[in-house]
Amino acid sequence: MKKFLATILAVLMTASLLAGCGGGTPSADSSGSGGESSSGETYTFSIGMNSVEGDIPYYLADYFKQAIEEKSNGAVTVDLYPGGQMGGDSELIENVMAGALDFYSGNVSNTTPYVTAAAVMDSYWDFDDLEHFRRFLDSEFMDVLNSEYEKVGMRISSVAEVGMRQLMSNKKIETVADMAGLKIRVMQNKYQLAAWEALGAAPTPMDWGEVYVGLQQKMIDAVEQPYFFICSSKLYEVQDYMLMTNHQPQPAVLLMSDDVYQGLPEDIQALVDECAEIAKEKTRETCDNMMEEKLQEIIDNGVEVVEPTAEALEEMRQAVASANALIAEDVGEEFYSQYTSYRDSTR
Repeated sequence: MKKFLATILAVLMTASLLAGCGGGTPSADSSGSGGESSSGETYTFSIGMNSVEGDIPYYLADYFKQAIEEKSNGAVTVDLYPGGQMGGDSELIENVMAGALDFYSGNVSNTTPYVTAAAVMDSYWDFDDLEHFRRFLDSEFMDVLNSEYEKVGMRISSVAEVGMRQLMSNKKIETVADMAGLKIRVMQNKYQLAAWEALGAAPTPMDWGEVYVGLQQKMIDAVEQPYFFICSSKLYEVQDYMLMTNHQPQPAVLLMSDDVYQGLPEDIQALVDECAEIAKEKTRETCDNMMEEKLQEIIDNGVEVVEPTAEALEEMRQAVASANALIAEDVGEEFYSQYTSYRDSTR
């Protein structure tokens, strides 16, 4: 019922926007103010997200909004709907695919049920550090990956790294043995399930909006997230330890409905592309500037930071090898070979 209502809300909101120059559909500017495109038409886009202000997907969407509204002199406006106002991640993604929502901003991992090839982004301990991952995102591999999104009605407008995922828990974790039976929140993502099961934990799929209460009420014991999500959700209030695993870079993606994009005139398409690139660079700058600040916020709120030994990290890497192999199998040998080639060439 929740999914049905969220979908109806998105459709009704899109219909409303269409009536008032929304949904990427042009209309005459009857207000007499603001700028215009070369054709004299105005456009309104909507971006749905489960993230809240302070999360990197929110920054990515907001920087896009700021850039395109400024550069279009008001001919293009963008409405943001954070915090699941238009539904959860699955509903939002499905509405973008159907052309009922213009944009989605969120975690790439949320898209793997719809774009199997995106599963390569769920690989564990595959990147040396955040800079390595950033070079990878700037490579031509993203064009290869975008072609897979286009097959299901979406396109990658922008993608930026959020940071490296760490393991946060209510008990001290130092080795694989310490993870036995650990109830860790994961997305509804079979690769995350496989990885944490391989580590001996008990992965528990849970919507992000339920995580804080889940930790508070001891329904789950742990989460894996970069600093930004830990801080924006104040998880340090209900967790005591953070193991610095750096096991996975987390990319935030701004996805656009391909139907909406293809229906735009060339000058507006070019503006969308330009402003999506600006949003990526500004999001990266924000991430870099705030990384240490967010880590200190976690420490200042009483969380004990645990540095694993090299031996412990290697044991973890070996344990999740089966999950990475599952990804390789699912995406196919040819695509996985392209992924590893770009991954290795950007080291």
